Amino acid sequence: MSTTIRHIFTLHIQSSLKSIRRLSAFLKKANTVINLSENDFYRLHLCATEAVNNAILHGNNLDEKKVVEIRCEVKKTVLILSVSDFGNGFIVNAIPNPLRGKNKLKSGGRGIFLMKALMDSIESRRTKTGSVTILKMRLRKEV
Repeated sequence: MSTTIRHIFTLHIQSSLKSIRRLSAFLKKANTVINLSENDFYRLHLCATEAVNNAILHGNNLDEKKVVEIRCEVKKTVLILSVSDFGNGFIVNAIPNPLRGKNKLKSGGRGIFLMKALMDSIESRRTKTGSVTILKMRLRKEV
């Protein structure tokens, strides 16, 4: 994958579920450069929404004094979406599969499942101030 950053887009939102609305315009702005297909944009939008929702709910515990940072780096052949919050993060492979056994009845756990299924990779890392979820999507054409 290419290491040269072509474009960077950044959005800071308050840790409120109402703030998620701003994500759509942010992604559409980034997509004017990336030119994703309708299907790929939908995948990105869905996964970004899940990651931001998790950051607001679980990372920042709906504390409106805390901010979620969404960063979209566009490289030659890959898009990297990072969502940073003030939480402890999670272990991607420790999240139970929501399609198995008693997990089917649980109300949560589907967002990570969707991100794993729709993105090329997902990881969570600790930072100095909290954690970051990193989603990667290979681009079908060079940007």
